[in-house]
Amino acid sequence: MKLATYRDGSATKVGVVVDDRIYDLAAALAAAGGDAGVAASTLSFLAAGDAAVRAAQNAIDSAGNNAALVKPLSAVKLAAPLPCPGKLLCLAGNYAAHIQEGAALLSARRR
Repeated sequence: MKLATYRDGSATKVGVVVDDRIYDLAAALAAAGGDAGVAASTLSFLAAGDAAVRAAQNAIDSAGNNAALVKPLSAVKLAAPLPCPGKLLCLAGNYAAHIQEGAALLSARRR
């Protein structure tokens, strides 16, 4: 399941991307009789755990091509998946120049 945060007009929504379409997750959950509140944000959906993922998959499967629940991906503007992440982790090992710099310093110290 590919989650996305997107803008549809002035509203920011949580969606599920399938091929070239995006499903309004809260609307799909509500239509399937589920708790639309878990899709208030991507973080709240993720916090709801495996049960929310299963409910979302069932809702998307039930939605089919319902025009009220699905739009072409090109019709919306994608936003940051997690607009307010709680923590960012950066590792220096991700940067080749930093690794080379560290190796040069280590070599200089050994001399």
